[in-house]
Amino acid sequence: WNVLAHLGVTESRPDGVPTGRDETRYLEVPDRTYYTLSPCAGIWEPAFELGDRVDAGAVVGRIHHPEEPAREPVTLRARRDGVLMAERVPALTAAGDTLAVVARAR
Repeated sequence: WNVLAHLGVTESRPDGVPTGRDETRYLEVPDRTYYTLSPCAGIWEPAFELGDRVDAGAVVGRIHHPEEPAREPVTLRARRDGVLMAERVPALTAAGDTLAVVARAR
């Protein structure tokens, strides 16, 4: 909307449109325990969205096995408290892929 206002197309931002200026948060990932890695191949189903608060022990997601429909999904849990800073896209994953990164506030 700022570009449209600058060009004279509109005078102001409509109600309900976010400004895009959230409060800055400084995060850090001090060691590998903040990473969730895939133990196997499958389809990743995240349980959180970026920016969500995550508690240690919370389910961060599951890996499904479409080639073995009767097999239970592998449930992965956060090892640290923090904020979900990154998550895997696309859903197809292999063993060793980074699935989620939980960061702590500095």
